Amino acid sequence: MYGQQGQQGQYYSGAPPPPPPTGQGGQWAVPPQPTPTGQGGQWGELGGASGGGAGAPSQQPTYQGYVKGLHGWNDPPSLIGGLGATQRGTARKAAAATPTTASTATLDADALLASVDNPVSHVLVALTAAMDLVKQAVITDIVQRKMLDDTDRRLDELLERLAVQAVPDILLAHLILLANAFTAKNPAAAKKTAMTLTLMSTEHHEDAHWIVGAKRLVDMFDRFVVNVNNSQQQPQTFQPQFQQLQQNQVQPQNNQYRQFQQQQYPSQQLPQPQQQQQFNGAPRGNY
Repeated sequence: MYGQQGQQGQYYSGAPPPPPPTGQGGQWAVPPQPTPTGQGGQWGELGGASGGGAGAPSQQPTYQGYVKGLHGWNDPPSLIGGLGATQRGTARKAAAATPTTASTATLDADALLASVDNPVSHVLVALTAAMDLVKQAVITDIVQRKMLDDTDRRLDELLERLAVQAVPDILLAHLILLANAFTAKNPAAAKKTAMTLTLMSTEHHEDAHWIVGAKRLVDMFDRFVVNVNNSQQQPQTFQPQFQQLQQNQVQPQNNQYRQFQQQQYPSQQLPQPQQQQQFNGAPRGNY
């Protein structure tokens, strides 16, 4: 309405506006739209003709235009496998050059292996003794017994690999440290060595199965052998003090009871316990 009034006002105020430009057939002429072109005459992001040809499909249509310096999850596969692979390869080489743990870098495996006459026998004797102690502690616990059986099966793989000398020297050196911790009943050193072996299992995949068994043996040895022995020794240390405390608590109660009797019966002599007398070979009381 307002547009019509405005147009009427234009007619009233002056000359009518010029008619719109028309093309062929009496239709309005629309200016041609420029065609977006990329490098080499190809269409850009939406695909198009190559070499300026109209309507020809693009040979490599992409849903996203490449922007230099911006790499995201929806980049073309060539960018993901090309530019990113160089950076990841450099990072992997740097990670492979660095040691897994600090203890691995400071541990002299050759010197530790040379300090033991027979490293394999040293490890087997200590692990077998630790396993026997844990079996005696959990012989009545069904749940722990099942876990111990699984641990035993895992350590059987270690025995097989030690028999054919398939365990790397660095792992064998840590097993010697673990055997020394079991022999000394040092749970802190055993846990530290087990944690180092667990971290090294990411590089030594073939030994990861028995490493889990060694870590379980350390946990069960600490829980059922070391802690149980410490708890059994603690009551023996405080037993004389506990007995003296009981005597001190009972004796004042008896004294208070006799004082109460003397206050209630001051003129009477408190009855004494009767003593039996021997008369003609038969016991006789006081009459």
